[in-house]
Amino acid sequence: MESPSRAAARAFDTIGADYERAYGGLPGRRALLERLVAVTPPGGRVLDIGSGTGRPTAEVLTAAGLRVTGIDVSAEMVALARRRVPGAVFEVADVLTYAADDAGLDAVCAFFSLFHMTRAELAERLSSIARWLRPGGHLALATLAADAELAEIELMGMRVPVTSYPADEYPRHLAAAGFTVVSAETAEFVPGAHGGRAEEHLYCLARRPPAPTGPTAPGDRA
Repeated sequence: MESPSRAAARAFDTIGADYERAYGGLPGRRALLERLVAVTPPGGRVLDIGSGTGRPTAEVLTAAGLRVTGIDVSAEMVALARRRVPGAVFEVADVLTYAADDAGLDAVCAFFSLFHMTRAELAERLSSIARWLRPGGHLALATLAADAELAEIELMGMRVPVTSYPADEYPRHLAAAGFTVVSAETAEFVPGAHGGRAEEHLYCLARRPPAPTGPTAPGDRA
């Protein structure tokens, strides 16, 4: 049986640049990207999970002076991204097996990409992302708000597996993974490629808590 990651790779190899045209202009994504740039230090290291064609996420982050690495399971998407955003680095990689240095990243983006896995794998990956971030670093996450585990949906003529949670549940899973949820907002989107069926999108900004400061020694008190 084909794995969820392989099914996603095959689908996005086929969809290619059409995905950018259909989903690249989401206002919620743009707003969350702006918030992420505002809280990320200049020159900060950012991992873009499911980087697609590189637009708009890697393009916006690179233009803001951030150092971006994008990963995607689709070789076609990575090839497109390398041409569109030469200032970033893109790799063909699966987030389920990708490894980053603990506390080595200032920010992580996951826009509609933490889908193609079980809920147990999602919990493990969210915890991994929290470890990859430096204390005080941020995760910008967008997802389909849905009660689903590897449920097949039609995306632009292709069948892809999707795992997620309803909008009122997802923040609890971020908290369980070690994040403080800064904001969680929903928006409705009606993509023409879906025959006019409305989607509920969830946009979250979450933070790895800053490192605790040690107790003040009695002799240090004013």
